[in-house]
Amino acid sequence: MAKTSFTEMKETTKDASVEDTALITQEADNSTSITITNDQLHIDGMTGDWSRDDLNLPRIKIVAQTSDLVNEGYPVGAIVLNNEVVLAKKDEPVECIVLNCNKQYQEDIAWGTGDMPKVFNSAEEMRAAGYSTEYGSPNYCQPMAHITMLVKAPKGLDEQDLANFPFEFKGEHWAMVDFCAAKSAFKTTAKFIASYMAFGGGDKKIHGVFWELKSGLKTYLENKWYSPTMRRIGKCSDDLVEFVESVA
Repeated sequence: MAKTSFTEMKETTKDASVEDTALITQEADNSTSITITNDQLHIDGMTGDWSRDDLNLPRIKIVAQTSDLVNEGYPVGAIVLNNEVVLAKKDEPVECIVLNCNKQYQEDIAWGTGDMPKVFNSAEEMRAAGYSTEYGSPNYCQPMAHITMLVKAPKGLDEQDLANFPFEFKGEHWAMVDFCAAKSAFKTTAKFIASYMAFGGGDKKIHGVFWELKSGLKTYLENKWYSPTMRRIGKCSDDLVEFVESVA
């Protein structure tokens, strides 16, 4: 299995349903991460100095009430791939396998300012720059994670939509995607993944576990929004693990 990790996911998305995304740099973790090596890009038809930095994974996000996708007919609260394919409506599960979960710290700035939040690779780097995770501090940062995963295609997709899922295993189709978990979403996704890997029964491979990703309505005071949750639903079979390692 490859021993280096995705670096500098440079695309950013601004959507209140996903909260904030930012530049991501992932650290290598030989024990848990599945990754793409530079050698895998040196194939027929790919010439020049290509590297992992040039990769752009499809993204999944949750459709917010204020999203332009609502005007295009996408249901509020749905989990959508690349602003094209509905993976699941609100409260419906998406089956997925986590490949890598990379934690960073993101500056908390007011929504709508147009400024890009600063992102730090570690708590040490964040504090050295004068920032803090103490709520209410003038330079407040929150943990965030980019979660790289394989998601299973829902049943009933037409041929055009199914083209977004290039990997096939025993008649089921999968796509490799990136999901940003920031603010409250970090607690209900990345923390669950980290907690299971630390205390969940001895799994040594993060990609050996099946998860369900759902979107549900959350409320706090007068605020309402759709937020993701993740729930472990079992372990991957040995042949499925081999498949995952063959494509990632």
